[in-house]
Amino acid sequence: AKLARLRIGIVGLGSVGSIVAETLARSGFQRFVLIDFDEIQPHNLDRLSIATEREIGQLKVKACKDRINMISTAKCTEVITVPYSVAEKEGYTAALDCDVLFSCVDRPRARKILNHFAYAHLIPLIDGGIQVRFKRGEFSGVDWQLQTVAPERPCLECLGAYDPADVATEIEGKLDDPTYLKGLPADHKFKRNENVFSFSANLASLEVLQFVAFVTGIA
Repeated sequence: AKLARLRIGIVGLGSVGSIVAETLARSGFQRFVLIDFDEIQPHNLDRLSIATEREIGQLKVKACKDRINMISTAKCTEVITVPYSVAEKEGYTAALDCDVLFSCVDRPRARKILNHFAYAHLIPLIDGGIQVRFKRGEFSGVDWQLQTVAPERPCLECLGAYDPADVATEIEGKLDDPTYLKGLPADHKFKRNENVFSFSANLASLEVLQFVAFVTGIA
């Protein structure tokens, strides 16, 4: 009952967020707020469970809503789509109306804002990330980092989930500047874009399990 009545906010409907949404919908959750400004592109098809070639050009929040309505096991489902960034007024306001937030973003500024939500607005935040490791140019392993952020718990900055200097770099617009990115080393974190669907699926599963444990107290 505690789980079913929650309004779940998912910020970022990429490879992790879309799987979180589907997992919760199949588990009987009823109330969703989907926040993402991005559209589905051809290069997303290897990582989005909600997308096929027919959805190319469609907003990720729209495709995810359609998927939730298709596979939800709840008798009644409410899905609010917010095609904005959490850094914009519309996205920020929508996140305020959630009971729990999932941080499925890949930019430092969004993480900083969501970190603020956990402490200023007392909205628990489930956050995670993936780091693919290489040695001498060859794949050597993968690590997952997972945390629930809330009052009396360490914040995302304290846990190293984002660097304040990177937030400033993003605000200056450099992360979208091809000239700036071209000048960075080939293995710089801003240029790396490894994505393996099974890695994302594992992180999404871990986030949902941590969320259930946090809300129910069974951990």
